[in-house]
Amino acid sequence: MNTHSFDQPYPLLRLFLRYIVPGLLILLVLSAVLTGVGARQLAEGVYLGQATRRAQIIDRAMTEAAPNHWQRLKRGEAPASVYGDAHGQTLLAELTREARELDLTHLKIYSAAGFIQYSTDRSQIGMEDRSPAFVAAAERGTSTVVLKTAADGSALYELYVLVAVPGGSPVVIELYEPVSHLNALLWRAGIAAAGVPSVMLIALMLGMTRLVMAAQRNINSRAALVAELRARLERLLSGAA
Repeated sequence: MNTHSFDQPYPLLRLFLRYIVPGLLILLVLSAVLTGVGARQLAEGVYLGQATRRAQIIDRAMTEAAPNHWQRLKRGEAPASVYGDAHGQTLLAELTREARELDLTHLKIYSAAGFIQYSTDRSQIGMEDRSPAFVAAAERGTSTVVLKTAADGSALYELYVLVAVPGGSPVVIELYEPVSHLNALLWRAGIAAAGVPSVMLIALMLGMTRLVMAAQRNINSRAALVAELRARLERLLSGAA
């Protein structure tokens, strides 16, 4: 070890800024991303739970309004046959009214085979639509959220939920919600879940930085003192000594 390297203080602060701080920043970003993803999944689960309860409300309301025709519709009977009489028209009107009262942008009801038994867009009634989200709900009972862009350019969430039919085939109800409703919930959940850990990690990083800076000042002062003592000894002793 030469004299020059001996006089130099250990570069604790420089090494901390080069290696530790970038690692902490990466950890901060990963923590925020993972927490945000978890919060989104949690919020979607809550929202799907609400959609399931709305579907059950529709089921109960239709059972009271037109029980026989509602059961026929859920069993997969052709919509033209179900809506062909006065009770069927009552069921059709009640479904439209219920969708409006629940403030749904759009509502569809599918049979187990994938045919649309009811839609707020009457032209879609009787059509087949076996989308992946429908299959997940009908065959696996997995509620799903799908982002869709409407013809007018607005963004909507399609929520597919399964409603069991005692003694018959299950029926899938698809509810459309504006993106703003779910996004507001996601933002609140994400900020609450990711913000607190991020603030704590930033505070920890700042505290560690202050501690390392204080340690570096102490190291520098001690190195300067050692260098000064060595210089005094060099003046008092000969080079051989």
